[in-house]
Amino acid sequence: MKPEDLLKTLGDKTHPTKLGEQAIEKQLIELPENGDKLLFSLGVESNAELLLFNDSNDFDSENPDGVLGLETNSLIKFDPTSAWLKYSTTAGLKTESGLKVESLGFSFGGKSSVQTTSYRKHSPTETLGGALLLDATPFKTIFSAKQVKELQPGEAVTFSLSGELNAAVTVTWSDIFSANLSILGELLNQNQLFKIKIGAEASASYKLKITDDFSAKIVCKANNVFGIYISKSKSTNQIGSIGVKVGAEFENKDEIKKVLTNVVEGYFGVAENQIQNLVAKVETTLTESEKEVLLLIAAQVGWDTKAVGLLDSLKTKYQEVKDSLSKKIEELATLKVSAGFKYDYNRISTSSILFVAETDGTGIDRFHLDILKMNVKPLIDSIRRTESVLKNPEFIMTDILKVITSSGFSIGFGKWTAGSDKKTEIKKIEQEDQSGHKKISYKGNRSYSEDVFGDGVKWKIDLNAEMTAFSQHLIPFANEFDYGFYLGFEWTEKILALDECAHFTDLAAIWGIIPESKIDAEAQRLYAELKDFREIKLSCEIKINAGAFEPILPALTKSFKNQDIVAFALGKSMPRWGNYKTRKDISVRTQTYGALWKSYLTEKDDPHPNTQLYADEAYRKLKTIDPELANAEMNYKEGVFKPYSFGSIINNNSGTFIRTQKLADGFTSLTGGNDSRSTLLYDKVIPKAFDNIQDFWRLPHHVKTLGTLVTMVLDGYPSIKQYVNRTASIKYKSKDGKDIVIIIGK
Repeated sequence: MKPEDLLKTLGDKTHPTKLGEQAIEKQLIELPENGDKLLFSLGVESNAELLLFNDSNDFDSENPDGVLGLETNSLIKFDPTSAWLKYSTTAGLKTESGLKVESLGFSFGGKSSVQTTSYRKHSPTETLGGALLLDATPFKTIFSAKQVKELQPGEAVTFSLSGELNAAVTVTWSDIFSANLSILGELLNQNQLFKIKIGAEASASYKLKITDDFSAKIVCKANNVFGIYISKSKSTNQIGSIGVKVGAEFENKDEIKKVLTNVVEGYFGVAENQIQNLVAKVETTLTESEKEVLLLIAAQVGWDTKAVGLLDSLKTKYQEVKDSLSKKIEELATLKVSAGFKYDYNRISTSSILFVAETDGTGIDRFHLDILKMNVKPLIDSIRRTESVLKNPEFIMTDILKVITSSGFSIGFGKWTAGSDKKTEIKKIEQEDQSGHKKISYKGNRSYSEDVFGDGVKWKIDLNAEMTAFSQHLIPFANEFDYGFYLGFEWTEKILALDECAHFTDLAAIWGIIPESKIDAEAQRLYAELKDFREIKLSCEIKINAGAFEPILPALTKSFKNQDIVAFALGKSMPRWGNYKTRKDISVRTQTYGALWKSYLTEKDDPHPNTQLYADEAYRKLKTIDPELANAEMNYKEGVFKPYSFGSIINNNSGTFIRTQKLADGFTSLTGGNDSRSTLLYDKVIPKAFDNIQDFWRLPHHVKTLGTLVTMVLDGYPSIKQYVNRTASIKYKSKDGKDIVIIIGK
């Protein structure tokens, strides 16, 4: 910077954006006021880098922090009637006592300094020299609450660190159990059905600790109105490092005790007070009704109901179950929250806002230390108490006051795109370190809906691909990603008939959630329990983590390429239809309709010109083994909707032949790219593979078939059970208006 430049006005377009270095007055800021102090020293380690923004095209190419600009997400909107000076410098860190900075609750990743910036707003008619003199008395930073409150509208202060962000979330217990029911069953060595009934709003609160690179920004938006922003910043991690870490722990472990009863009752199949009544007795004093309860428990748990000593077995098992479940529930719930949060967090791009709120000078005084500690939990707690000091809050694009409802791999932040009438783009999120190496995640979750049966059918897919570490290559390979898969299918019944209960348990059986032998018995039990309720939501889901999905990828690919296997899966997935025996018996249904689908798939002119031909073929196939069903199939006519007939399902799930070919192609690409010896670049594999695969799940019968195909493959890999979760759930309102969820699995 030349001396004559100091006499030029800030609006002079001959100024370069980068003005050079500017010496700043030495300054020592002490926090907190009492006890041992953290000392922020400025103007000691280095001068400030100085930039001038006096044109809408000006930007900081080396540190684009999103504070000032014309973009809609810029925190300060550029105004041509003003000019800004941006000061970037290093603040040294040490404690007054010489102890570690972390001893005072600050987490700066073990570093002895942090980067800080200050945006000061001026009139374009001011001289550069005059503006520099004004900004230097004193140089304003985020480390002083007093200096923050002195900011004028359109000014900002920030700092960046590699450390920990502390936050909080609240998650429903029904989502936690849905994600882990198979693991609970395995823990208890239970081969019978595991059923948990719980209030849909019952929830658990967690403290979160995220280790990554962050930036805190405070912007003066108007007189005494300040915006608080916590965001990601460019990673300082080394190549191959894991980067973000997420830890979660219960805020209150007593919340486990509240739901333990629900889980115990799900295991034993009766109310816990009945169990407690039994274990307090001796066998010779049991009444006839108590003996009946004991036999019900024995049948549920899988004991021999004729064995002696059932009561002693119950006493031992009851205490064993309570002890093991309490610890396991804490472990699984914590895993669900930390893994789900990390999934969503990794799908937020570098510099995206994690937490935002508005406050006044009172709020700056109250939360200033928390902001510097990157501890937004006290701010979230204040918002949940509906205190007025913070306004317009959001935490990772979500209303802080809402209990999170999770789905798939996600903990529930953000929104899923919906609609089966058009393709939606698979979104890629990149995180970049300072050397330009990347860690990439794909957001492959989709939600679709159709009035297929007049019951508001919905299905959700989450094809997960993410890197757990920064790549060693400038362009990552496809085999550097972890892959996972989630599939959920749901529909709503205004009134639940027995046929619909059987329709539900049938889908649960072909997806491997319940044994086929339990279809009718479970349907009867559900009907007896739910027949008097209205607006009942039924759903089945399969979630396969990377530990299972990657080992079965080659087998999935082989199955999808085998037309016979696909045809039989299409046949097996045909819905139950009234009392027609061919539709009720899964084995017969698979063979009969599998042959019909095979005939359909051998025709190359897909879509077929005349669906009635296939209705007639179904009639000919069935007339000798199930005449009544044959007649129902034959009566298909174009424009006449018979949702369960072969002709109608073909008509409403068009392009089956082409879509199955694309499904096989997609999984073939994914399998090849995931091979440990492969050097295929991720961008040549994942987008095209995802595009081909998602084409198959856009229609309801195809989605059910996809779940059936995946289940058929999974059944051949019993060793990966711990990485797979398959559950069915029923949600309804109790007579007192509370939402209830029943979760079923093995």
